[in-house]
Order: sequence, then structure tokens, then C-alpha cells
Amino acid sequence: METINNIINIQNFRKIHFIGIGGIGMSALAFSLLSKGKLVTGSDKKSSNIIDKLRVSGAEVFIGHEESNLSPDTDIVVVSTAIDKDNPEIQKAFRNNILVCHRADILNYFLRSHTSIAVTGTHGKTSTSALMSQVLYEANFKPTALIGGQLIQFDSNVLPGESNYLVAEVDESDQSIHKLSANYAIITNLETDHLDHYKDLEEIISVMKKFINNIPEDGKLIVCKDSYGNNRLIENCSKEVITYSLIDDSATYRATDVILSKSGSKFKVLYKGNLFGEFYIPISGLHYVSNALSVIACSTLLGIDTETIRTALGNYKGVKRRFEIIADIDGTLIIDDYAHHPTEIKATLSSASLYQRPTTVAFQPHRYSRTKGLLDDFSKAFDLANRIIITEIYSAGENQEQYNVSSLDLVKLIKERSPNKEVYYFKELEEIASFLEKNRINNELILTMGAGTITNLSKMLSNSFCMPRAC
Repeated sequence: METINNIINIQNFRKIHFIGIGGIGMSALAFSLLSKGKLVTGSDKKSSNIIDKLRVSGAEVFIGHEESNLSPDTDIVVVSTAIDKDNPEIQKAFRNNILVCHRADILNYFLRSHTSIAVTGTHGKTSTSALMSQVLYEANFKPTALIGGQLIQFDSNVLPGESNYLVAEVDESDQSIHKLSANYAIITNLETDHLDHYKDLEEIISVMKKFINNIPEDGKLIVCKDSYGNNRLIENCSKEVITYSLIDDSATYRATDVILSKSGSKFKVLYKGNLFGEFYIPISGLHYVSNALSVIACSTLLGIDTETIRTALGNYKGVKRRFEIIADIDGTLIIDDYAHHPTEIKATLSSASLYQRPTTVAFQPHRYSRTKGLLDDFSKAFDLANRIIITEIYSAGENQEQYNVSSLDLVKLIKERSPNKEVYYFKELEEIASFLEKNRINNELILTMGAGTITNLSKMLSNSFCMPRAC
């Protein structure tokens, strides 16, 4: 196998097969390879909107994992950490001496063959990489973008670029980030998470330091100072670090005079203490201001003028499942959000509070490992909600017996902390939909929240609440 500095050179391969091609990260790579004229095949457990789009783009996708899905002329097989080594397609690849690689190896090829901006951190990766892509797109940089969510403006998780610039959301969840490098790295924050792959925050910081060490000597880090984990990460860092903050006057870029409303966020930016400009993003929340601040810093490093940055941020339409308004029907506002960590839940509820409406949260915990490791933090995350509904934990392939935790443990803790709040547990999403339809609150905001199948509830509610007089 030929490599470029130990990097898999995709140019040497004609036909590439993805196992689990429908995943948001895997599909982004598959779309990009299709745009470069590669033959792409793949398989997944079930069909989806993303798989439909892959097929339209020219990919051959099989539903179900079978040996027959892997053709003899396949050059390389791409897998993620979620794919078991006993998968029949992997086993066939091994028997036929077909190269099997992790998706991080393919991502690294893209990162190192472009002028690349990698966006990583525990929270805010998708929105920040989407904002960064928006600015480069409007600055006519014609970037390639590999995003961990569907950009509403482009109805895709990918921008097939024509230039040497690339923006990629880089996932730290499974430790594969230690393989990667980039010219610019935006690090939004670091907190304890992904306890199926890490012992604690210290191990996360250790792995992230390996990623930083891979960055070229002339590379640059754009790091939020409002994160304890980030500050630990950049201690004694030899790379150039540009910092940003909502609260720390010592940061290179500082947001000030922030005005939040349900229609968006206005703020001023100081650069080394001096006024740099005034900006607006049409989505509300201090966390979005922080994300935008990192993009302003990185865009300026790339030579993009302030007015172009300002215009691009103002045109941002968001990412699906990131405080996405699904429907406003007959006095009920339904919003869907991907938040699945206590910090994200608090931030999302803070944005929801700007609407000044009674707020009901329907939350689906994601992974037994995360639920058990952060159970106490989860119980404190819903203070801004008026009514709380918890459903079954989305396992993401984990075994409940291994972790000995359930959604009822979370319900119990929330009730103990907030005995006057309405807290409910329902096993099935259909039960939640029925309950909410029968127990509507005037002028209510319903927030469906989590990284699993809870998004389907927002669609159920949108359909069931759609009265003839309102639709």
C-alpha cells in the first residue's frame, strides 16, 4: 500500500466500500469520494434519507450486512469504531486481502491533502463547523466541508468543494482523533463524556494532546478559554494559540455587549481589547455566540474581511436537529434538538427560555455509559423546564447489564431535586405523543431532545397537533 507520510492515499484506489455508510460521518466521506469520481459502495442496517441521497449521487448501497455486498474488485473497506470485527463483510475483506481501514484514516487523507480547518470539542462541533463552512462558502473559497449534521442551507452534510480548502468536524468520541492533523484546529471545549471510550477527563485531554502534537509547526489553534479542559489542554503548548472567550478579558477575541432574543444574537467583538466589529447570528444562545466567535477568529486568520464574515454569519440558517423549529401549530411550538449531555441540555433550555413560554422537555438519554457516568449532572440539567418527560435510554449498541442504570434512575433523581416539578416516564415515544396531545398547555414550547430516535417524536407531534383550523 502506497502512503503519503503514512497517510492512505485515496488517489490509488478506484472502488471503496463503506460498512455503515448511512452514518453521518461515514456518509460525508462517501459523498466527497463520489464527487471526486470514485466508485462507492456500502451497506447499512436500515434505509434512510441519507442513503437515498447517496444512491442518487451514484453510490450502490445495500441494506443489511452480507458477504455478497463486497465485490471482488473492491480496493479498500472503510469502517467506524461501531462496526464489529465479526461483521461478515469485514471477514470477507480479510480473507481476500482487501485493505480495511478506519474512517479516521480516510478523513486524515482529506485533512492533510487540503488547507484544513478541523473543528473539535465536546460540544458545538457541528454548529461551529457549519458556521465556518458558511463563511468560507460566501467568501468564495469554494471549500469542501464534512459536517456531522445536515446543513439546512445546503440540505446536506457535505459541500463538495472545488478548492484546496476544507472544513471538517472532527470527532473525539472514540480516541481516533489521535490519528489526525490539520492546519487550523478550533477546539470549542473539553468535558467528561464518551465514557465508553475514556476513563475520565484526564484521558480525554491526553488523547487531545496527541492531536495537537500532530498539527504542523506553522499550524494554529483557536481555543475557547471558557473551558477548564481547554485550559488544561493548552498548558505549555508549543503551537500558536489564538484564544476566544465570553468572559475572559485576556482572550485574543472577546465577545461583549451580547443581546439575546428568540430571533437571534447580537454581539460586539473585541480583538486584543479593541473593537473589532459588531455581528449578528439568526440563532439565539450564548453557546452560539461562542461558536461564532471562534469562526470570526479563524476566518480572520484566513484573510477574510470583516464585512464578508458579518454577512455570512447573518445568512446562517442552522443545522437540522440543532434547535430546529419543526412546527408552530395552534399555539404549540415544537423544537427538536440533538443535546445529549448535561451541558448541552442546559444551553438548549436557556435558548428556549427566551421564548417565555411554558416549556416541556421530552428527553431520551443516549448510551448507558453516559447516563450512568453523568447521572447526577443530568438530574440538575432540567431546571429551566416546566414539565419533564424521560423515555428509555437509547443504547447505541451498549448492554444495559454492563452499566446497571435505567431511565427510572434519572426520573427518581430529578423528582428528589425538584419535588414540585411535573416529571414523567414513558417507555415508548407513542405514549409520549399521546400524553402531550391529551395534556396540552396553552402557548407551550415542546422540546424533543437527544441523540437517538427522539427526533421521530417531533414529527409525530407535528402531525397529531395539526388541526384543520391550524393547518
